[in-house]
Amino acid sequence: MGRPWRITANDFVVAALVVLAFALRLVVRLARGEAGFLDPDGYASYLSIARTLVAGGGFCSGPGGDCVMRMPAYPLMLAPFVSSGWVYPGVAIVQAALGAGMVWLTWRLGRELFDARAGLLAAAMTAFNPYALIHDTALQDTVLVNAFLLLGVTLLLSNARPQGRRLVGGGMAFAVAVLASGRVGFILPVAILWAALCVGGDWRSRLCYAAFVLLPALVLVGGWMIRNWRITGMPVVNTQVGYALWMGNNPWTFSHFPVRSIDLSRTEAWAHLPPDRRAALSAAHSSLAFSQILAAMAVDHIRTHPMETLWGAVRKIFVVLSAQLSPARDSLTQAAYALVYGSVRLLALFGLWQSRTDWRRHSLIWGLLLGFLATTAIYWSHTSHTSVIDAILFVYAGAALSHFAARLDLAKGRSAACPQSALVSWSSRRELPPKNSAK
Repeated sequence: MGRPWRITANDFVVAALVVLAFALRLVVRLARGEAGFLDPDGYASYLSIARTLVAGGGFCSGPGGDCVMRMPAYPLMLAPFVSSGWVYPGVAIVQAALGAGMVWLTWRLGRELFDARAGLLAAAMTAFNPYALIHDTALQDTVLVNAFLLLGVTLLLSNARPQGRRLVGGGMAFAVAVLASGRVGFILPVAILWAALCVGGDWRSRLCYAAFVLLPALVLVGGWMIRNWRITGMPVVNTQVGYALWMGNNPWTFSHFPVRSIDLSRTEAWAHLPPDRRAALSAAHSSLAFSQILAAMAVDHIRTHPMETLWGAVRKIFVVLSAQLSPARDSLTQAAYALVYGSVRLLALFGLWQSRTDWRRHSLIWGLLLGFLATTAIYWSHTSHTSVIDAILFVYAGAALSHFAARLDLAKGRSAACPQSALVSWSSRRELPPKNSAK
């Protein structure tokens, strides 16, 4: 017989945190009212696509409109609520549940990578994450992307068996995250490369495990790209990639960003376009052609202004690493955000450094973080985009705090209560079955 399943005190604490996280997110949203929910500053296009989908027009912004503008996962989630007329508060309830589910996932990931205390600390940070309390229930794809990316990481790094099933599940979760936002497309090559290099004992098993991660990506993301190929003539994820590249790489990118929305910088750049480029854009026969022209303009700017582009990439990454709230709020809110999230980043940096002793497992996280920073450097990141790495940083910050707490316990002579540092052994320490258990 296997080990009997037992409910521990930690399970009760995590369950309480999950319930509390759900309640807090929903209460914050309900307090802000329906008007605040349906006026999300630029994300109303998702509702338009969901309405067209319900009417039988596919994933289009309207009848005969742009059908490759947005990724499909979030409009698909909205569609049942649009059909039933229960967008508010129905969507907010589902998104509050997704945010609460991330509490449980950070607990599992922290416990798998480190120990129970690190998992509990990470779960508590996720439950009371100030930014998530407001934005998890906003009418935008943020929480859907964050939840499925975290689910994929947790599945891939879990020690549960069978391993192949976990890898397929992780690849599927990553594919859903990409289908919610093309900005996180870097996670698929990172995960496939990690499986090919770090999972399994020989090259045959590693290639097999990489195929397990790749298969759902081919089916889900590949299927979406084939659909777009039939519509536009090219296998693209959406028609916004070139547009986004131009927004992040033009002479006016930093005219308002990061203090204000990059949409204002886009408006500024648009107002200063030379007549010949305006004429070329006006002559574009499709949204894909329009985006391709903008992409060519961005590449031309990068090629002719290499040092300016490099300095811009450094500035974009600094916005993320320095924990700036972007777009900015009042001075007190800015300072509070920098204090909370800056502290988390410093603690997480310590945890990441210590994790080098088990580089095979943690290289997946390193790759994801580097992929996010590279995407930020190429495009840009507001705080809503940066939130995709918050839960992972909470796990490593929790591990650092657990390490410091263990050292303090040892210093006080309480080594029997916590005999081993949270970061002494990263992969070998696991809960053991009780003595004299049935075999």
